[in-house]
Amino acid sequence: MYEEIAAAAAQRQLLVDFHGCTKPTGLSRTYPNVINYEAVLGNEYNKLNLEGKCTVDHKVMLAFTRALQGPMDFTPGGMRNTHPSNYAIFFNQPLVAGTRANELAMYILYHEPLKMLCDAPSAYEMEPDVLNFIKDIPTSWDESRVLLAAFGEYIAVARRKGTNWYVAGITNSKARTLAVHFDFLNNGTYKLEMMTDGAIADPVATDYLIRTKNIGKGHVEEVHLVRGGGFLMRLKQL
Repeated sequence: MYEEIAAAAAQRQLLVDFHGCTKPTGLSRTYPNVINYEAVLGNEYNKLNLEGKCTVDHKVMLAFTRALQGPMDFTPGGMRNTHPSNYAIFFNQPLVAGTRANELAMYILYHEPLKMLCDAPSAYEMEPDVLNFIKDIPTSWDESRVLLAAFGEYIAVARRKGTNWYVAGITNSKARTLAVHFDFLNNGTYKLEMMTDGAIADPVATDYLIRTKNIGKGHVEEVHLVRGGGFLMRLKQL
């Protein structure tokens, strides 16, 4: 059925996003118009009576498991961020596990050509800094590199689009500091804009900090991630 849908859509020059489906098995290699699959325990589970499923530990593990199978429609972008000690199921106003920076990092960390905004439009309109970061993230990449990783513990990935780079990382339920090495940059100066966990992101998971600086090849940036925390960066060559 999947192949028949892909072929019929390709003949009509239509893109396909398989939501509520089995995991990818390589069909996109034959039919590149199939740009996304769900096949993951993603943010919609925060609306269901399945407390303790879509945890920060689960989100880290996905980068090492399901994400390796192909495009992953996790539907990130939840703006009601919280830590496990405050987590509960609210169908009409669902919470998401982890910090604000953790949630937004998934737009870079996970390969998701059809980007989703799972929250209400007004939630992003009230946070222009957040919307500014999201809308600038490409939907496809020219190059990807894993910078730091420990299975099920943490991961940081760098992705390039043209001459610009985007870097993101998340941690599990343990706080840690990661040293991001920018050895992969070309020579020259880059404008680094980064969103990290804020000073009170533990315990207030919605707290974040945005900073800007100019850096060059070989720069090392130490980033502190609170429990369930994360970071995302964009680097534009000047």
